[in-house]
Amino acid sequence: KDVPSRSSEFAHPDVVIGLTVLGHRYEGLRKRDLLRITTQLKADYARQIGPRDQRPAAVTFSTWLREASRPGAASVLPLPLFQPADDVQLTHLWQLLRQEKAVVYYWLQQHVFPATMNFQRVKLSACGHDLGSDLLFGSRIAFSGTPSNLLPLDLGDCEYEPGSDGRILHVLTNPE
Repeated sequence: KDVPSRSSEFAHPDVVIGLTVLGHRYEGLRKRDLLRITTQLKADYARQIGPRDQRPAAVTFSTWLREASRPGAASVLPLPLFQPADDVQLTHLWQLLRQEKAVVYYWLQQHVFPATMNFQRVKLSACGHDLGSDLLFGSRIAFSGTPSNLLPLDLGDCEYEPGSDGRILHVLTNPE
């Protein structure tokens, strides 16, 4: 009792986003995540126009390497020459970039959140009054819930089952 179901435990988007960001910042990227990133960057690079070193994908890749500022960053090939399928190159890049904040942010913004966070332009919502009134349906055959005088006006007065108030009061005040 009073424990949310597994599906609703982290139902609030801000909690899901926060935990996802924290998890990626603490653990870093997986190697397969970096493979997807570099494969996507290379595909973007191939579609982009302009001088090779000034294309947005190449600039992003070189900025990450420059910000990594770790030994070995200079030995990574530029994006046009980098081969994501080469495990030696990918492993070396993964060791350099797996914890870099900008790369993790890019991964989350470009790959994780668009695939997992469904956004709708219009939010549909209704309360019990809306559902019980004639706003949605002209006819209703029942309205379930705790007996209350706060029913939608369209349903009329609440008709209590004889003795139900006494049984409810008895249960609530019973010391057992």
